[in-house]
Amino acid sequence: MGGLSVSRVGNAVPELLDHICYMAAFCPSRALPSLNDCAASPEGQQAVVPLRMVGDPEKLGVLRLNWRTSDRQELAVLKEMICADYTDAEFLRVLEGMQTDESMTAYGDRAVGRAGTWGRIPRTYLRFGRDRTVATALQDRMIAEADALTPHNRFTVHDFPASGHLGPADPVPVADALHRLPV
Repeated sequence: MGGLSVSRVGNAVPELLDHICYMAAFCPSRALPSLNDCAASPEGQQAVVPLRMVGDPEKLGVLRLNWRTSDRQELAVLKEMICADYTDAEFLRVLEGMQTDESMTAYGDRAVGRAGTWGRIPRTYLRFGRDRTVATALQDRMIAEADALTPHNRFTVHDFPASGHLGPADPVPVADALHRLPV
């Protein structure tokens, strides 16, 4: 959910940022002002959703997933959701670093970049074509809506068509794209 945070930071202190980079991240817009709105959109509905959450998010205040489940069907859904293009061994290594809880406070709050602040900062979007967490169609819509808000400062898009939500298993192409960002 880093895209929500960086959009808010861009609004709050644009003078402190030289460039913003969204990596298959949520970039809310006037039409889709929150993560909940993005996820509920027709494009967002194309995302893979975990089979089962642990506990009641309303009571816990967090969205809790059991990344260490032994249920093969749940593991298959989680792999499809975040890194379908990774090997099973790579996917299991990814799981070792996953947190179980995500804060629910960010889901409903507005995180729309404003033209006069966030919109004046150069920005890049790393678009992952096989992302099943932030569906590719949703990435395309968010990019288009941001570009419509600031046509004089459009996203530079780097496309990784074979990559899932975590990006390519080989990080070199992403590192190369990031290295070329203007500073």
